[in-house]
Amino acid sequence: MGAKNNPEQEPKRKQISGTISNVLKIGLTLSYGAFFAWLFVPMCDMQKQERMYPGYSTSKVEQLKDKEKRVALIPLEGTINSAGQGVNSNVLISYIDAAVNSGVEGFIFEVDSPGGVVLPSKELGERVKMIQQPKVALIRNIGASGAYWVASACDWIIADETSMVGSIGVRMDRFDVSELMKKLGVKYDPIYAGIHKTMGTPFEKMPSDGRKILEGMVNDMHELFITSVAANREMDVEKVRGLATGRVFLGKDALELGLVDELGGRSAAADYILGRLNSGYEFELYKQPQQKGILGVTSSLGEAVGRGLGETMLEYTIKQQ
Repeated sequence: MGAKNNPEQEPKRKQISGTISNVLKIGLTLSYGAFFAWLFVPMCDMQKQERMYPGYSTSKVEQLKDKEKRVALIPLEGTINSAGQGVNSNVLISYIDAAVNSGVEGFIFEVDSPGGVVLPSKELGERVKMIQQPKVALIRNIGASGAYWVASACDWIIADETSMVGSIGVRMDRFDVSELMKKLGVKYDPIYAGIHKTMGTPFEKMPSDGRKILEGMVNDMHELFITSVAANREMDVEKVRGLATGRVFLGKDALELGLVDELGGRSAAADYILGRLNSGYEFELYKQPQQKGILGVTSSLGEAVGRGLGETMLEYTIKQQ
């Protein structure tokens, strides 16, 4: 004789079942919409030319006849990482190496990035610091967190008065779905060795000792960020520490605080290099190719799904607060 369902539990079961069904429907709808949007847009964009970078050829440069010197223009657009779209630190470092080996006389880094993962930001900043040729960072819309770390390694920083600059801070993202799992009747039962092996999992509450460990690591990385910026900008460490609250500043305020050297745009960056070289020059654009077409879409979609799942686990990131 089968067990009877408890009538009092039936509404609750229906409510949970309905909630799960709605979540799945919404997820599928968004997934299909995103897929077809990404499928259609790149196909329409296949014949579109690469974005131009007007404004660098000022009248002063055009009037000079000697244009045998070359300057590398390297955009930093998007989130900094070590793989995939956005600012791929490995690719940009290879661009810097190639430009140096080809004999360029200077560098302009056009920054439009909210930051990204700690290690790629640190490595890219260190490589920029090593460049012996004149180098200037031009912050367009935003140069925050890891992107500002990279910009600080340049000889000079130019920003528009309305740009967002700074965000000297570190954060670690972690989801906690343990309460949801309880409601769904799902139990997390890991098999592991080492008492702290699962302290970052989103499937159970964070133990107090685990939180202290992770907070200590975040604080250590924050201190490294602060001291690096202070050294790059030749600023007092305590002054930088006072600014390192994670907030962003408008370009005009960043100038007053010493985080940038000049307000301006592309012509100002061109004039800075002109003054350092005392000669005319030509630009060479080093820009990461964007994936296009159906193959590019499926690759980007797979990367997005994988990155979304991966980001539910612990990852050290420095991003705009």
